[in-house]
Amino acid sequence: MAVLLQIPVWQVQSTLCRLGSIIDIPESDDSPVKVLHPSFHDFLIDAKRCVDTWFFVDAKVVHMSLLARCLKAMSGDLKKNICNLQSRNAIVSGLKSATIINCIPLHVQYAYRYWILHLKQSGATIGDDSEVHSFIRQHLLHWLEAISILGKISDAILLLGELEELTSRTADSGERCLRFVLAFRYIIEKAPLQIYASALTFSPRKSEVKVHFKDQCPSWVNIKPEIENWGAALQTLDGHFGWVPSVSFSHDSRLVASGSADTSVQLWDPATYLSRHLDSILKG
Repeated sequence: MAVLLQIPVWQVQSTLCRLGSIIDIPESDDSPVKVLHPSFHDFLIDAKRCVDTWFFVDAKVVHMSLLARCLKAMSGDLKKNICNLQSRNAIVSGLKSATIINCIPLHVQYAYRYWILHLKQSGATIGDDSEVHSFIRQHLLHWLEAISILGKISDAILLLGELEELTSRTADSGERCLRFVLAFRYIIEKAPLQIYASALTFSPRKSEVKVHFKDQCPSWVNIKPEIENWGAALQTLDGHFGWVPSVSFSHDSRLVASGSADTSVQLWDPATYLSRHLDSILKG
């Protein structure tokens, strides 16, 4: 927190110590601080209830400030091959935790995971000349590489869905980024440097990610795909071994159930397109 906000650690610790009755202060400086009473948070951001200007928190202003801090932290840290992997085929599971923390400090990890949340909560609009737009155009692939190393590609899919709703049609939209991640999720999750090799190489020729980052494509690939644009299908759900005659959403639309001729039923998360693993596959 102190590093992200660029204030002395002792100042953060001194402030937190005086709030021990309403927040949970962890023993480790690397652990998150938690509010004990959610109503305290609600009180601080409600101008009608919190009339003391010393305590009132303008949530949108704070989120905007944190977004700026996150973008600054990421822009100063992000680069291709951030963990200095020796091969483009290097697997994430082979990385040691100490190596990841050394290459991606905890405050930068926070920025990677929550910058879109702060963007959404700030109420900011995004256009071609915005700082967020510039960040996406310069660091999208670097961000995906880092998110892959952190094992958070599922979170990235959700975040890009949020970004899709926030970006204007004149900017690089979250939808275009989302299609890229969904198409190559399997390899991106396992080998992050394949973002610049197989994922970018096999993207449709006219897709915006391919066009904008064409300089990142490997020069040694001579034969390239002829597909020009993404197809109409957003994602194919693979898992059944027979044809699927029945599909149904749950009452809250948070799950999809599919019934197959292979006599099995599977549950899917429509937000991340992942199968929800059951303790035992439903058959019969």
